[in-house]
Amino acid sequence: MKVFKVILLSAFAIIGLFSACTKKADGITGPTGPQGPAGANAADTPNAITGFVNLIDQYGNTEPSFAGLTLSVKTTDGVVSAVTDSIGNFRLPGLIIGNYNLLFKKTGFDSLMVYVANSGGNEDKFIGIVVVNEQVNTMITSESATLVQGPDYFYDSVLTLQIYVNMDGPALSSTTRRDFGFYFSRSSQVNMNQYDVFANTYGNSLISSNNTLPYSYALENFASRGLIYQPGDTIYLKTYILPVNNVGSWFNYSTYQTINYPYIGDSTLNYFIWP
Repeated sequence: MKVFKVILLSAFAIIGLFSACTKKADGITGPTGPQGPAGANAADTPNAITGFVNLIDQYGNTEPSFAGLTLSVKTTDGVVSAVTDSIGNFRLPGLIIGNYNLLFKKTGFDSLMVYVANSGGNEDKFIGIVVVNEQVNTMITSESATLVQGPDYFYDSVLTLQIYVNMDGPALSSTTRRDFGFYFSRSSQVNMNQYDVFANTYGNSLISSNNTLPYSYALENFASRGLIYQPGDTIYLKTYILPVNNVGSWFNYSTYQTINYPYIGDSTLNYFIWP
């Protein structure tokens, strides 16, 4: 019994010891220390706008080097410029918070303007990859358009407009393809902005291995669009060489407008008489 009492007293002593060790002292809160310096304002911390440029030639192929494209942006202190390296990397440094129009320029390629909202701060503003296309300089040397009797996918009796487009430059191939846009109208002022019917060769421009591209367009396509032409009407045709891969325009974020690709290589004006 005495042994039990001794053990019990020892246990109470240990508990008391732990309680004494963990007890928090009550004290008086000291005075507040001086305020630290204010953090840097993002508006006063210049950063850089960075990204990459991919250059695509007029046949839709990637250029072997992305070097030599100049970027520039106007600031309150002047103009900040940079030039892309071989992998297309660019860096426009020292730009405070604000909205900027980045101008991309290289001889023989589209000139693009890209709107960028820069938030400033310690981290660079990365805008990703910007694709810049080579301007189309292949020219149409001649073109013929003749009505023929079929063949058509469904009816051999359907009249078809058979078009042959001759062009300069390397022969058509998987690496030097060209795409064409055909614009039809009763107006002799037909162009890419004023037309009745538009057809194109996207995905079908490699059926020739030389510089003559045949293209067939059934007249029933006009009727399917609700167009009513009278026998004897003159239908005018304007043909353009288009940038491949269906790259037909780019969006200018500074004006919120779609800018048409600067098409080059339009043909002489052709026409046919509606039967």
